[in-house]
Amino acid sequence: MTIEFLPREGEEVEKRAEISKMAIVAIWVSIPLAVLILLFPTLSGLIRGSMWGLKLFGSDFGTLLGVLAVIGAIILTPAILAYIGFAIIYSRRNQEFALVVTNYRVIGKNAQQELSIDYEDLVNVHEGHSLLGMLFSYGDLTLQSGKGSITVKNIKDAEAIRKNLLARIGAC
Repeated sequence: MTIEFLPREGEEVEKRAEISKMAIVAIWVSIPLAVLILLFPTLSGLIRGSMWGLKLFGSDFGTLLGVLAVIGAIILTPAILAYIGFAIIYSRRNQEFALVVTNYRVIGKNAQQELSIDYEDLVNVHEGHSLLGMLFSYGDLTLQSGKGSITVKNIKDAEAIRKNLLARIGAC
């Protein structure tokens, strides 16, 4: 998403901060991986218990695999659909963030608001990272001023932008 604004006289865009694509990829990959890691002991226990049941009751192995496949499909299909829905919603929500740095001000936009802050009014810039954000070099920036504050999520190279903004207001 881009920010459309009317530039002031002599104002030039110095940086358009991008939303990190790794933030989106991370959510698409991390949740299924975590689910597999958490479910593996349960599934292997179910299979071992079923194998024990086969020995005890002398049932047919093919029938057991068929029953397990049906149970797995009944359990996993809604879970997979829910995950895909969550990931799509998360991806779209994270595309609603933008940040523009000019030579006079910084403009932040998130899903709820857009805020333009002159450097004279900028009080503080806070940076936050998730574990994946630290690994893939993206983070959230919170811009604070007398007018209010705004948080822009999953910004690529958030630390460098924060240092740049703090240097402009003399707080570094």
